Amino acid sequence: MLTVVAFIVALGVLIAIHEYGHYRVAVACGVKVLRFSVGFGKTIFRWKPKNQKNGQDTEFVICLFPLGGYVKMLDEREAPVDAAERHLAFNTQPLKYRAAVVAAGPIANLLLAIFLYSILNWSGLQEPKAVLASPIAGSVAEKAGLRGMELVKEAGFEDEDMEQVRSFEDLRWRLMQGALNGRNLRLVISGIGPDLVTAKELVSTMRLDDIIDFTGHVSYENVPEVYRSADLFVSPTWSEGFSNTILEAMASGLPIVAARAIGVVDCLTDRENALFHDVHRNMPGTKTRNFNFRSKTG
Repeated sequence: MLTVVAFIVALGVLIAIHEYGHYRVAVACGVKVLRFSVGFGKTIFRWKPKNQKNGQDTEFVICLFPLGGYVKMLDEREAPVDAAERHLAFNTQPLKYRAAVVAAGPIANLLLAIFLYSILNWSGLQEPKAVLASPIAGSVAEKAGLRGMELVKEAGFEDEDMEQVRSFEDLRWRLMQGALNGRNLRLVISGIGPDLVTAKELVSTMRLDDIIDFTGHVSYENVPEVYRSADLFVSPTWSEGFSNTILEAMASGLPIVAARAIGVVDCLTDRENALFHDVHRNMPGTKTRNFNFRSKTG
């Protein structure tokens, strides 16, 4: 219920700001505004401000259903206009004034978005600290001496200056970027299936044998070792959805990169606990682009 109320309030604010943009520019351009309305249906409030300027006699209205709104201006195309007020009609204004009035609504919404995002940026967001969990037994982290609850204050790649780590999301994103940008990246493809031969041929054709390994079938007792040897888990399939391998990788503490597919989007959140990539299928009549993975992986 709270979500519905919040949606209606947010929509009402967007509509009011949009229509107010039309109204303010119309008044500034010398167009007479007859009514400023937010919402449709039964009228809840109706008033006319005193001492309106520039020949205005605008009626302001708030209606029962805040799902729309409008600004009604004096216009010869809608009703006869007294000759004494013809210069105030919208249709008699120069093109630049009419264009400004029409564009004012979307521009007002754009300015509102900039204002709200600026406030959000200035105030900041609450994010968890970059505190490490207990490493998996036998993992690289354990061998490096980590025991858990360490607070990561700075991080950096080889031959680069250390940079401040502000949150756990900041640390996770740096690790994922490092893997994707070719910082000592190596791909391990585990398992078997009908596409295995095709995948091997593709790797050979692209001359990626030195950075891509195929493990073939891995027995269940050896699966944890495969996860422990990795820094990142990628699930490129779009047909399988949220597979057990994703759960196993999450349990192993690996960052997840997965296709934006049914099941995955229901259980994971992009840039929060996973990184999604869009699904591209080779359909008749579509164009396919070939990417140079070697330039990205070194």
